[in-house]
Parts: sequence; C-alpha cells; structure tokens
Amino acid sequence: MTDRRAERAAALLQHRWREHALELRVCRLLRAQAREAARQAEERAHARSLAGAASTVWPVLREAAGVMAAAALLACLAPAAYEEAAPFLAVDEGAAAAEQWRHALLGGAVLVGAFALLFAALLALYLAECLRGFYLLHSLWIGGLLAAPAALLLVRLCQEIHLPVDVVSVGLFGWNLSMPLVVVVHWHATERRFATLRRLYVALLSSLATWLLVPLPWQTAVAAVLELALLDVVLVLAPTSPVQKLDKIHRMRRRTGEPQMPGLTFKAEGLELGMGDFIIFSALAGYAARRGVSSLAIALVGVLVGLIPTMFTLALANERRVVPALPLSVAIGCLLLVIDGSVLSPFKEALAAGHVFL
Repeated sequence: MTDRRAERAAALLQHRWREHALELRVCRLLRAQAREAARQAEERAHARSLAGAASTVWPVLREAAGVMAAAALLACLAPAAYEEAAPFLAVDEGAAAAEQWRHALLGGAVLVGAFALLFAALLALYLAECLRGFYLLHSLWIGGLLAAPAALLLVRLCQEIHLPVDVVSVGLFGWNLSMPLVVVVHWHATERRFATLRRLYVALLSSLATWLLVPLPWQTAVAAVLELALLDVVLVLAPTSPVQKLDKIHRMRRRTGEPQMPGLTFKAEGLELGMGDFIIFSALAGYAARRGVSSLAIALVGVLVGLIPTMFTLALANERRVVPALPLSVAIGCLLLVIDGSVLSPFKEALAAGHVFL
C-alpha cells in the first residue's frame, strides 16, 4: 500500500509539473506575442509621428525661407545703411588673418554682450514681477528695433533720390510703424486674430536688422553670429538655464490662465521659432546675397539643412521642450560662408580676371 501511494504521489507530482511547464510555455508565448504587438504598434505610431513631424516642420521651413528671401532682397536693393563700420567692429583688410579674426571676435563679443545685458535686464524684471518696468523696457526695445532702422532706411532712400525730408516726418514715420507692433506683441487677444500681421512684422524686423548688419566686414558678421549661437546654447542647455525656467513659468501660467511673457514668434502645430532666430538666419542670407547669387544659395541651403533636424527633433519629442534652434543651422551656414569667402570667391575672381568661364 505504501508503494502504491508513493507511485500515485509521484505520478500526480509529475502530472502537475507537466501542467506547470505547459502553463509556463503558454505564458512565454503570450508575452512574446504581446511584445511583438507592442513593437508593431510602436512602429506604426513612429511612422505616423514621422509623417506628422514632416507636415509640421514644412511650415517652419517655408516661413524661414520666405523671411530670408525678403531680407536678402532688401539687402541687395536698398542703399547701404552706413559707409564705414564703427572702429570696434571694423577689420583691417591688410592685416594677417589671425589679427583680422581677433578683431572680428572682439567686435562680435561687443554686440553679443549688449544683447546679453538687455536679456538679463528683461529677465530680472520679469522674474521680480516688476511688470511696469518690464513692459516699458520691452516696448522700448521692440519699438526701437523697428523704428530706428526704418527711419534710417527712409533717410537713406531720400538721400539717394535727392528728396528733402525733415526730422519730424522721419520721427512720425518710425512712430506710426512701430506702435502697431508694440500693440500686437503685448496684447494677447491679437495673437490669433492678427497672425498674418505678426508674421509680416517678423519679416520686416528681420529684414531691417539684416540691412543694418550687412555693411559689416564678413569676419565680424560670422563671428557675431557664431557667438550668438553659442550664447543660445548656454541659455537653453545650461544646468541653471534661464530659458528652461521661463518655460516652466509659461506652462504654469498657461494652466492657471495668467498672462504670459510677450514675444514675437512664429508658431506652427506646437513648434515655435523666435524673432531672434529669424534675424540671425536673415543676417546670414542677406550678407551672402551682397556677395552674389551663389553665396545666397549656399547660405540658404546651409541654414535650412541645419534647421531640418532641429525641428524634427523638437516635433518628435514626447513633450514640448525648449531646444536651441541656432547652433546647427548657424554652424553649417557659417562654415559654408567661410569656405565661400576664403576659397570660392578668390577662385571666382581669378577666373573672372583671366576671362575663364566654367
């Protein structure tokens, strides 16, 4: 009897072990099927997000190309803003290359330092909730950035066609042109209603800023743009990034319905490109346009090629993040412009002097 009971117990134990092994196999099979289904669903979602990202990135590229084309057109057709650059921005063409780039880097640092001080003042006023001071300084900056170059352009055009103009008329022209911009930027109710007007102001501001920058030596322009791109990286990706802090404040105020920090930006399906980005891109395009059609094509290709992966990265992110839009585009654009200025332009001049056509 004892042997039979032991045999029955062993048989029962073996049967249960086989059932358990079968259950384990079924569980493994179900897990594998679930993993495969999840992988396929992830691939389909990635394909949909990639297609959505492509459709989202296209409006940004189209807007950037349009703004750069407008800036290049103004830089080519309008008379120069000034004959000679300021001494701290000038470069001695007869000096050695290292000396030229040293002066260019110092001149670019002056421009970048002025922008950094203005940004720090605006940020301090905004974080301290000194809204009157913030709106006053921001209005002066935005309005002056449009009124001063526009008034100077009017004066230069009148000088070219020998048309007399008085200071009062020039002042009223700049005032009437800049006041709608100040209203559009600071009145949030106009953000959707006057979206086209905001885009036109972005193009106008970028074109006028480019018109002021193109008479600079090309070394100073390249140095200033590269230093601004480096500052953009530091402000966005630093451990104590002020831009990331502003982004958190914006998200919190968006949830609570409080007014946000004003700005002139281009928005398309969650992607946002600031006015400063357009000014830098337009400066590269405008300066290249003054050197020829081939240089303009090189600058446009460089900026857009660098902007595509930046916008795709932002569009494919699971959550909205602030990323620097300048570094990759500026690096590629400046590299191509340096190659064009150092190698291609002398080569084309030598061919033209020898009456050689390719």
